[in-house]
Amino acid sequence: MAPVDANFRNNVQGDLFSRGFPKIHETYYFFSIVQETVFPQKLTDLGKSNEISNLTKVLDDWKKVDATPKGEIIDVCNALIAFSMEGLRKIQAGLGGDDLKLAKIKISDPAFFLGMKQEDPSKMHDPPLEEWHPLFGQDIHGLLKIAGSDPAIINTKLHNIKAILGHGTVINDIVYSSEPTTENSRVDGQVRPKDKQLNGREHFGFEDAISQPLLEGIDDIDRPAVFAKDVLMHTAQRVITASNDPPGLHPKPEAQGNAFKRPDWMFDGSFLVFRKLEQDVAGFNKFIEQNHAKAHCDNAPLFAAKLMGRWPSVAQVHPSSCNFEKDIATDPKGDNSFKFTDNRICPMAAHIRKMNPRDDDLQFALNARIIRSGIPYGKEYSEAPTNKRGLLFACYQSSIDNGFRFLQIAWANKDNFPRDNAGYDVFVAQRGPHVKLTCNFEGEDHKVTTISDISSLVTMKGGEYFFVPSIYALTSKLGKA
Repeated sequence: MAPVDANFRNNVQGDLFSRGFPKIHETYYFFSIVQETVFPQKLTDLGKSNEISNLTKVLDDWKKVDATPKGEIIDVCNALIAFSMEGLRKIQAGLGGDDLKLAKIKISDPAFFLGMKQEDPSKMHDPPLEEWHPLFGQDIHGLLKIAGSDPAIINTKLHNIKAILGHGTVINDIVYSSEPTTENSRVDGQVRPKDKQLNGREHFGFEDAISQPLLEGIDDIDRPAVFAKDVLMHTAQRVITASNDPPGLHPKPEAQGNAFKRPDWMFDGSFLVFRKLEQDVAGFNKFIEQNHAKAHCDNAPLFAAKLMGRWPSVAQVHPSSCNFEKDIATDPKGDNSFKFTDNRICPMAAHIRKMNPRDDDLQFALNARIIRSGIPYGKEYSEAPTNKRGLLFACYQSSIDNGFRFLQIAWANKDNFPRDNAGYDVFVAQRGPHVKLTCNFEGEDHKVTTISDISSLVTMKGGEYFFVPSIYALTSKLGKA
């Protein structure tokens, strides 16, 4: 496929592709808009300032990072801005009139229109609002997502952007914190220290942000070898960026007609889901040690690999390596050529099988794509076992209803997906009220053993739905001179 044109790369915010921002550290800064009549002008100023990175800039940064000798770190920093539905209402109030046509979003994108905390948490099996960290129970209007090689560089960029937006007069902090970050209005993450590259493993030990959707016209140009090998992840750009032609998993009601169409200022933007996920490392280690024999596994590491569907190195679990882990996964094609023909090797409830079914029903799964862009938070368990740690989960999609929300409700939180009696995805499924997590495992005789009433290993502590507008929208439709 031909590369997307320069106008597209200059217009799309730079985190919206498979590799996202290069990063060792990342800060999510949440803010409220207090002077809506002034904010659109400030937004125009920000859009013209080049402080918000477009895709062209981020792709160039990756070329520099990739060319840097192993073990060396170069200074990079990039920023993204996004708004909740309440934030868009504030912007519309400041602009006056109805130019943003926000009522259309209620039909085209109902989950975003409602907002994460306004929705009944039980639908997602999430904890009730009173159990969220207080920061996420407040009215959040906007988000700055800033990533880079060093906290000082990130803080400088954050300071500069806040100054442009009129911090203290036009925008304000959310006066609550979220542990272990001590400052109000923000959460900070970093890659784990054992990995010196600009990526890393999450706190349970597994390599994260792999098997991302590879975007036609972007990844096939900048990483042709990977794109050629990881054929199952070929993804049309419209799966990630908003348009009037989203790849919906369900037919659009004909009666809605043009009412379903989004406002055109949303084109080339994307929806961002943010969730703070707390990981119970001690509980995970105890769970795999106590239950590996029940799951027909000779040891706890093999049981953990089967729960994930991969070894921590990303190598597949397969018959020739059922009791040891390959040192590295050297062949992207080989380690993504999943054929789920033997449930004894890769259980139906394995994380990668639940969230990326591949050959279980490939055509159905192609539209349910998200680009993950999160980062771990908290100290190493080995250094501070009583501290809080987890994942600052973020993902992009052209539709929350057909993207993250569908994956969470219909796949992760269902014990009958991808097949009857599969069990839950213990890494991301939430217990919710009256829900008991279970997993089923086949032995050599194909008899199924059920592990019941599994404690929550990952707990959602708060979050929000955001929309990431294009650079053009920042300076035109959402901003004003």
